[in-house]
Amino acid sequence: MRGAAAHERHALSGSLTTVLGSDAVSDLRFQAATRHAVFFFAHKLTIRPEIGHRWTGTFARPYAGNSERRENHYQANYTYFARGANTFGKLAELWNRIRLRADIPDGFDSVYLFGSLGDFLAGNPDQFRQVFGNRTVDFPVTSLGGFVPSIIGH
Repeated sequence: MRGAAAHERHALSGSLTTVLGSDAVSDLRFQAATRHAVFFFAHKLTIRPEIGHRWTGTFARPYAGNSERRENHYQANYTYFARGANTFGKLAELWNRIRLRADIPDGFDSVYLFGSLGDFLAGNPDQFRQVFGNRTVDFPVTSLGGFVPSIIGH
């Protein structure tokens, strides 16, 4: 069985640096990016479950290999630099959000494995496998960061 994959990626980023007089500068940066990946077998058989045997391999709908994933990344960062007569200071804030959503049906359609052609014809499998539970994933993570003014004397 031959598999195929489709990938789609998009990204947008930018920055804005502003001089706030002779002693201060601000810098704003941002990013938004997404990645979408679909993995599937080239044939679209709807026969379930997959049948496996040692003498020729497997047939019917695949037990594993089909999935869809989407990741979204968003980030913003602001930094402020200031300089005084005898000091230098810096302040920054960071916001970062990543979200992964996926549908991974591997194993949910089950597979029968047979040791021989005789076992197959008799309907006597060596093994039966099937996954239970939730096949979807949704993991959003948000982090915040920053640092407070640092004063360095000359």
